[in-house]
Amino acid sequence: MRETKRGFTLVEILVVIFIIGLLSTIAAGVFGRARAKARDSVRVSDVRQLSQALELYYNDRGGYPLEMLGIVLGVDATTLCDTSDFSDTCVGTKYHGNISPAPTPADGSCTEIQNRYDYTSDGTTYAIDFCLGGDTGSFSAGPRQASPAGIQ
Repeated sequence: MRETKRGFTLVEILVVIFIIGLLSTIAAGVFGRARAKARDSVRVSDVRQLSQALELYYNDRGGYPLEMLGIVLGVDATTLCDTSDFSDTCVGTKYHGNISPAPTPADGSCTEIQNRYDYTSDGTTYAIDFCLGGDTGSFSAGPRQASPAGIQ
């Protein structure tokens, strides 16, 4: 009688390892793209919320917070209040608190400098500059700007 051995051969084990490696490489690419899309969605959502807060501020104060030289929202300033405008502390009515910096890392062709929320205003209008790594909703990839007219 012939004795049968139980177990796997080295070739079978190597084939299984190769297949698992291939599947994990494909999954990593898919999840990486999903994370990049999620970061872009957060950027658009953040800017829309900031724009709404700025409109409420404008309705109460008759102008936008004055920042001729510009600031980086979420880094230089984390709240928007009626008496302290954009700052790290809030005194008075809070229009927007806990302003987060733009999600990192920068995606697509956006640079690290473009991957932030840059706010400038002369008091009568404002601009929030930011960058999208990929097409998001009706917005194409690349540098974008929010103003009282919406996101362009």
